[in-house]
Amino acid sequence: MSKHDIFNKLHNKVIKTNLCTHCGTCVALSDNIEFTETNFGPKPIRTINSSIINDSLIYDACPGKGINYIKLEEKLFDKNQNKDWLIGNYINSYIGYSLNSTIRNKAASGGIITALLVDLLDSKQIDGAIVVKKNKLKPWIFEPFIAYSKKEIIECSQSIYQPVPMNTILEQLNKKDGNFAFVGLPDQVLSIRYLQSSNHEDAKKIKIIIGPYVGTNMYLGSIKSFLRSNGVKDINEIKELNYRAGEWPGYLEIITKT
Repeated sequence: MSKHDIFNKLHNKVIKTNLCTHCGTCVALSDNIEFTETNFGPKPIRTINSSIINDSLIYDACPGKGINYIKLEEKLFDKNQNKDWLIGNYINSYIGYSLNSTIRNKAASGGIITALLVDLLDSKQIDGAIVVKKNKLKPWIFEPFIAYSKKEIIECSQSIYQPVPMNTILEQLNKKDGNFAFVGLPDQVLSIRYLQSSNHEDAKKIKIIIGPYVGTNMYLGSIKSFLRSNGVKDINEIKELNYRAGEWPGYLEIITKT
C-alpha cells in the first residue's frame, strides 16, 4: 500500500499504539475498513482486497489520535457560557431523576437519559434515538441501534460496561431522513462533533447529543474470566447479562441457560 494511504497512518499512530477507542468512525466512513473482534475489543482492519484509502477525514476525526478541543469548542459553544476544566462548557447543573416509575426502576441511575429521549420523541423534536441495544441471539454483545418508539427506548435503558462502536451508526444514517438524538461516550461524541464541524451530512442529522460520563469500561474478556471463575467454560451458555441489575447502584447479573 502507498505510504500516503490514510489507513497506514491510522494503523501506525492509533491502532498499533493501542490508542484506538473502538468508536467506529473509521469503519463508518470507509467501505475498506471493518472491525475484527480481539481480546482487546473490536479492532479496525482492512477489508479483503481493499483499495488505497485517501479520505483524510477518517484520520482527522479519530478521537484516538487526539482532536483540538479548543478550536472545536470555539465553533460549537457560546463564548459567554460557563466553563469547567473537567466537564467543559455548561449553562447550569442539576440533580434529578425520572418521575416515571417504569423508566426509573429499569434505569441504571435515575433514568434521566431515557426520560429525556422519550420526551424528545413525544414532542417530535427527534424522529429517532441512537442508543445501545443488546443482541437477542448473543446477549453478551451490545450494538448501536436507532430506536423509533418509546418502548424501544425504554428497552435500551441501562449502563453497558464494554466498548460499543456507536459511530458505526453513521452507515445507517446515510439511508435515513429526519432528526436524531445520539447517546455516546466522550470519545464518540468528540468524533461526531468534529464531523459536524466538517459539514459531514450524516453527522449533521444528529441534532441532540446526550453524553454520559465514562466510569468503567471492560473488554469482553472480563466476562469470560468471571464465567470461568464460576465454573462456566463457554460464553454461549449466557442467557441474560445485565451490568446494573437490581436496585441502585446495581450489580453484575449473568443468567445461564441452566
